[in-house]
Amino acid sequence: MSLRQFEYALTVATEGSVTAAAESLRVAQPSMACHRGRRAGRCSPRLHLPAPR
Repeated sequence: MSLRQFEYALTVATEGSVTAAAESLRVAQPSMACHRGRRAGRCSPRLHLPAPR
C-alpha cells in the first residue's frame, strides 16, 4: 500500500464516506475509487475492445 492509498483510506474512515473524503482531499471521487480498486487488484489499465459481431 502506498502512502497515498493509506491517506485515502484514513480520510475515508475519518470522514465516513468516499464522497466526503474526496471533497476533503480535493480529488475526484472516481480517482479515490480507482485507488481503492488497485488495493483489491482492480482498476488496472486494460484495453477493452468490443466483441466482433
